[in-house]
Amino acid sequence: MKLKTQIDNIKISVMFSVAILFILSWAPYMENHPLATSGQRRVLNYLVLFCGVGIILVCPKRRKFSYFEITAAIAILVYRAINIFYAYDYKGIGITSIFIGLLFCYVSNDIRIYIFKYFKYIMVIVSFIGIICYISYFIPIGIPYDVISGSGRAYKIIDFKVCYCAYDYNAMLRFCGLFEEPGWFGTWAAFYLCADGLNLKKKENIIILVAGILTFSLAFIMLLVIYYFLINLSNWKRWLWLVVIIIVYLFVLPNIQTGNSSIDHVLHRMVITSEGLEGDNRYGQLFESLYESTIHSSKIYFGYGAGYAEIYGTGNGQGLASIKSYIVNFGIFGTIVIFFPILIVFIKEAVRLKNRRMLFYILITIASLYQRPYLFWTPYFIIFICGVSYTWSIEKDRCDSR
Repeated sequence: MKLKTQIDNIKISVMFSVAILFILSWAPYMENHPLATSGQRRVLNYLVLFCGVGIILVCPKRRKFSYFEITAAIAILVYRAINIFYAYDYKGIGITSIFIGLLFCYVSNDIRIYIFKYFKYIMVIVSFIGIICYISYFIPIGIPYDVISGSGRAYKIIDFKVCYCAYDYNAMLRFCGLFEEPGWFGTWAAFYLCADGLNLKKKENIIILVAGILTFSLAFIMLLVIYYFLINLSNWKRWLWLVVIIIVYLFVLPNIQTGNSSIDHVLHRMVITSEGLEGDNRYGQLFESLYESTIHSSKIYFGYGAGYAEIYGTGNGQGLASIKSYIVNFGIFGTIVIFFPILIVFIKEAVRLKNRRMLFYILITIASLYQRPYLFWTPYFIIFICGVSYTWSIEKDRCDSR
């Protein structure tokens, strides 16, 4: 009876946890999103807190914690402390974010594994429905949608209610799932595919792959290429395919002109120019000027303080989502203090366990930080730490079966 109660409590904890992750990553929860309202966000915040308290009440109590769980919890507190005590533009303590982040360090490894698995089911369902909705936009089959324009945003939202697409400034329709924008879904789709070792024998992974392609996300493509490179380091035959891809990438793509502006835009996003990747749209010219002035001044070491880049590096619709924003806000030393301890500890743990799947997942996360330095943003932190637990379990199960 006691064992059954414990199992039921774990199931409830997983249910609450998946609900939290869903709410935190849902577009209407995002501040200033066209689909969000202040009243709606307030209700969703209460739901997050309710689920968090529910987890505390039913989650099996723990007395021992692993080295990497303690490190993750400390990293959250250090990040929040830096944002509070070294702030140019103080945004508040972020009690809910701290509470939820620490909570996911507290729950057991098994619960985090189930969270990662069950949220994947949501990703697959949303992807499958989204692919149909995406096709229906071009081949009308009676699926209704609303067109929503957000002030100050480059995206125009195509709201199918069960999923979203977005027209970007190049008039290209990009799949968003239920997330704020296409790049977010593309990044998480890459995380899930890499966590499963790019196993396309699973039908659900094929669905996620197709949906990821429809995001037209540069991050999605680059993360998969990097992962393919990592898993084939010792396989020279598969390197031949990589060489072919690189040749096409460098010498064919820049010269293709189809006459269709949307298709040409997709092809040219991956072209390397003297200024970097053509498709690297994580910041605008205003921020680039700020960044250049920062790295050539004494502020390169400790930056200006949290929030400075967001105030003086954006404008005229220009976005700001790059690791460079951390350099401006916190300098080289501050950025190292924020990211290095947790990432180094996790890498050392993967190496100690001789777990390639876990190690590569962590390296893919690190690669994603260039475009999306959101490791301590609550939904990203949850998917990261749960993904680490999942990849640890997959490799462990495979070794045990041998």
